[in-house]
Amino acid sequence: MDDIQEIFDKAYDLSDKISKDLKELEELIWKNYQLPIDAKINFPQGVLRRAENIRIFLPFINDGVLKTNLSYHLMLADFYDWFLNRFDISLTGQEMLIKDAICLYGNLCAAVVKALAEKKGVKPCIRHLFEKGIINEKLKGDLEWLWNTRNNEHIEGLEEWEFKKYSLDDYKRASDTWKLLMGSLLSSNPRSKGVTDGQ
Repeated sequence: MDDIQEIFDKAYDLSDKISKDLKELEELIWKNYQLPIDAKINFPQGVLRRAENIRIFLPFINDGVLKTNLSYHLMLADFYDWFLNRFDISLTGQEMLIKDAICLYGNLCAAVVKALAEKKGVKPCIRHLFEKGIINEKLKGDLEWLWNTRNNEHIEGLEEWEFKKYSLDDYKRASDTWKLLMGSLLSSNPRSKGVTDGQ
């Protein structure tokens, strides 16, 4: 039990130190903006998965270009997950970051369901996978919610302020929807049910 407490104490001490050091660095750079200070922070290795390791989990996609591009965008999803779990941004800035992450997951899910169902429009593709028994009703509803939320990326079509509109719970729902879709596709073998990406 003491060892667990020591781990928690060390983690909080480190996060507090890093926060103070980062704030000091930013203040130093801003106060001396006329100087060419190029003090970049090394990003921790291992946070972002390698593309070839991600592609392994997409066996239901035959199109090599699509599979590779999906893996690249999932590396960005890894970054969002890390950033949202490590930084306390708060307020509207965090909401916009959450929205961007949700839109990313919406685009990822859309690319997969459209490739498999080969129908016009994302929602008809979702319904097709549901009717084929590839996804259940809950996942169907989550995918439709995700696509509806993703469509908010078209700023010119918004009819109200995006204030207090996106939460970490929404981000988690989007992330979980992607994971559930992957789990359903990996376990159901879409090609055996007449669903294919057309390759």
